[in-house]
Amino acid sequence: MMQFLIRRGALLVLALSALLPLTAHAGRNCEAVAPDAAKTQKGIRFATQVRESLELSGASVVMLGRVGSDQSKRGVRYTHVAYVLRDHPAGPWTVVHQLNNCGSGDSDLYDEGLANFFMDDPFAYDSRIVIPSPALQEKLARTLLGPMKRGLHEPSYSSIANPWSIKHQNSNGWALEILAAASAPADVYGRAQAQQWLRMNNYQPSRIAIGGGERAGARLFTPHIRFGDHPDTAWQTQTYEVSTGDAVLSFLRQIDPEARVITQRLDARPVVGDAPTRHNVEVRAAPSAAVAEPARSVAPAAPVAPVAIAPSPPAANSQSRAQILQSMQGLIVSYACRPQGYLNQCRQMERSNCEKMVSDSVLRCFATVSDQQLMNGTEQSAMLQMQEVGYCAVEAVDASLGPSGKRQQTLQGQSCQSVRSYK
Repeated sequence: MMQFLIRRGALLVLALSALLPLTAHAGRNCEAVAPDAAKTQKGIRFATQVRESLELSGASVVMLGRVGSDQSKRGVRYTHVAYVLRDHPAGPWTVVHQLNNCGSGDSDLYDEGLANFFMDDPFAYDSRIVIPSPALQEKLARTLLGPMKRGLHEPSYSSIANPWSIKHQNSNGWALEILAAASAPADVYGRAQAQQWLRMNNYQPSRIAIGGGERAGARLFTPHIRFGDHPDTAWQTQTYEVSTGDAVLSFLRQIDPEARVITQRLDARPVVGDAPTRHNVEVRAAPSAAVAEPARSVAPAAPVAPVAIAPSPPAANSQSRAQILQSMQGLIVSYACRPQGYLNQCRQMERSNCEKMVSDSVLRCFATVSDQQLMNGTEQSAMLQMQEVGYCAVEAVDASLGPSGKRQQTLQGQSCQSVRSYK
């Protein structure tokens, strides 16, 4: 039964991909490739397993690391980190993070569902969940839901942004500076103050080796990799300080000895309460570099009480209707409210308002789908049925806005006559 339901989710993504295309990634060039059904199924299944661990953890805010691209030759395992909030205006367990806009040198902040977080073609379905102490969770929630969320964001993006410069920023740098703002005993008003606090508290970025030839190619062909914020010594030694997911996760555990950790891998039992993360001071770009998390000494953590995590059963036997709704809600909202979607192009909706309205509409539209409908039917009927949930949600939002302010066509000449006529 559940494999069939997961397949329906994959088919919905395929059906909506032309209408609501992806436009942001964590620092990669983007290619117009249709979503892979098998990868979509894995992403939804893994998101469900991560959510189960989050529910059982008792946490309200966690830092979540994922394996995006394969950076094992640089000794980096977790390439991207985000925050996940249990109680967020966009819905439970919302991912809050910075992403590079595809094929460009800028970024934006995104609030999206867990399922979408794992749809970015990860190299491995492997996540590190770090659960801060209750006091730090409370501070992080206030920071992430307040003005500092945007106040610490620098739109000028570079995958290898210098952690000690305010010229550019990468996704992990934004998460790190949010952590600084939440942790500092005095108010942090900007990026320079956050970085000063990080220096005082011995933050150690990764040291990435980039040779002259690799640097020249990156400068010519990749708009999201910039070298101008690094000192001359970096160019001379061909070694660059960079905030990686490993470095940020390690620092969180360094400054918060009460933090707990869960390592989650696809279809495997979560590993709870392991030794503190160790992170390299310097990483050489050699193919033989270790894939495991690098090694840097940190202060020993206090004994960690294991979290009550039950063995993770196969998704096909454990995923409930509510979990399917949450996964599909995250996917549909993220697609529907992206820049090239109907609501942005034809209605010019502000993103946060769009996300809230579509999320509410998905809930109402999905409520009309019975359990019997979810279980029965062919793959073709499943695709049409789940596609209807997406169309139903966007059409409901479109109708609620009335006739005023609606474009007849987009600036690119696409028809705005109706949601279904939009290509």
